[in-house]
Amino acid sequence: NLTVIEEALTAEFVQDLSNTLHAVQVLLTLPVIKLSYSTDLLPSLSDLGLSEWLAETDLIKITNLPVKLNAVHHKVVMETAPEGAEYASTTPAVNGQSLALTYRVDRPFLFLVRDEPSGALLFIGKVLNPRDIER
Repeated sequence: NLTVIEEALTAEFVQDLSNTLHAVQVLLTLPVIKLSYSTDLLPSLSDLGLSEWLAETDLIKITNLPVKLNAVHHKVVMETAPEGAEYASTTPAVNGQSLALTYRVDRPFLFLVRDEPSGALLFIGKVLNPRDIER
């Protein structure tokens, strides 16, 4: 149930989870995907209590002309490489040893992009039907 996992996704939970993980070599096959999201952050910044600061933003270092900030555009794109659609028929060898673990992502999944030094979650995404986006 992805909803239960989604509700638990706080920076603290992800940090705790990250601390318990162990590195292993695995053949991971992801579908070819390209996801993007764009929004105007100005309303969100106002909701954070920055309305007064935004109304009196001093942009003198950018221009001497009188200017007003009326939008803060944000866009993020996440894309997997095209070779992600090709599923290997045999387990590959790495340094002469066969990988014991392979995983093909062919069902709904969540993914996170996290800044390791700070632990900040930069992007969280959900793919409900990876079979639809492989084509």
